Amino acid sequence: MANEMKLRIADILQKPQKDGSYKRVMPTGGRFQVFRTMVADKLGILCLVNLFILIFCSPMIGLIVFRSLALSSGTLLYPFGGGLGVGYPASPDLTGAAESLRLNVDLIFFGGLFVASFLAALGLAGGSFVIRNMIRTNGDLSVKDFWRGISKHYLPAMQSAALVTLFLFLTSYVVNLADFLIASGSDAVVWLVISKVAAYILLALGILFSLWTLALGVNFKQGFFALYKNAFLLLTGTFPLTLVYAVLALAPVLLLFLGGFFTTIAIFFYVMFGVVYALMVWFSFVQWVIDQYTGKEGISYEAEKNAKPAVQPKAEDKTKEKEDERRRMILSRKWSYLDGRPMMKLDEGKSFDALDTLSRESLAAVKESQTEVLAEADEYAKAHSSDAAYAEYNKIWNEREKVLPETKKKKRSAPRMLNGR
Repeated sequence: MANEMKLRIADILQKPQKDGSYKRVMPTGGRFQVFRTMVADKLGILCLVNLFILIFCSPMIGLIVFRSLALSSGTLLYPFGGGLGVGYPASPDLTGAAESLRLNVDLIFFGGLFVASFLAALGLAGGSFVIRNMIRTNGDLSVKDFWRGISKHYLPAMQSAALVTLFLFLTSYVVNLADFLIASGSDAVVWLVISKVAAYILLALGILFSLWTLALGVNFKQGFFALYKNAFLLLTGTFPLTLVYAVLALAPVLLLFLGGFFTTIAIFFYVMFGVVYALMVWFSFVQWVIDQYTGKEGISYEAEKNAKPAVQPKAEDKTKEKEDERRRMILSRKWSYLDGRPMMKLDEGKSFDALDTLSRESLAAVKESQTEVLAEADEYAKAHSSDAAYAEYNKIWNEREKVLPETKKKKRSAPRMLNGR
């Protein structure tokens, strides 16, 4: 089962890659050393690419800020109490009110987030293409590739962004609904907690699946559904390492939830370099997986893409080649009496009488035996003239003489040594 999985993954990763103009350059040192060198040499350009990505992600960031403000202001403005009668405050039943508010706000928030994800996919497509090329060439990158990436890889980036948004929505809805039911006094508390844990696990797997969708979509040309199928195969076939590198890539996000000084550091990091850092970590791992399964060093995939695959000749083609070679060999020589006329073997048929004495009777006997042998040879030639070997040979020469001009035709005659008549 494991070998079959490896073979299927190798079949996916050995296909020609998109935009093969970037020749694969294998790293001379360790991958972490190469990563550090690329960041040090190209930090300014990487920060600029990170800024471009954030510009396209600004609607999504605005919606996240709106959700946070809506939830915090809702708790302040919500009518949790009021004075009724003469100096006697009334306390209404607020069981599940905060959970219900969060549930309603998230429904509005994720409706807008789906639309914003299509805009964020523009930045994701451009940034992924730039980082993919830089990892592939060990540091060769251009800001112009950002705009090329938008035109070439928007669809897989959009699929990946929409998937993450979908998994976030499903997880948020399940968790908010479970919190509301628990606050409302539901008896199935255990099952609701299990559903929350399952939702978080599904979210984690969904993010890993979306990362492979992005990686395969940027590197390989695939159909809509084939992209999902191959991403699932890569996720299951490389799951432990996929989990490790995804955690490394997304670890700075955890600082946002710590609050205070850590949140400030996380915001500053993502404004300057954070998104590009995540893409560099992830695409370094993806390129490592591709190198492991393909084993190709320094190969230009542009040449592979344009090269026609070698077609193994069929049995019929091999037979035809042999026939053509035989025809060329026949036509390269003069017409052969031995090849074009059936002849008996030397040990078959009649034989010449020996000349015993120099007398008329002996000469007549030899002449008579010669006539009988030649007659027998003519009968044999007529009887076997339709054999495949002789018929084909004479057919080839007859066709040749029809094509040749009249002046170039030569009369075929037997060698004098065999013409005793």
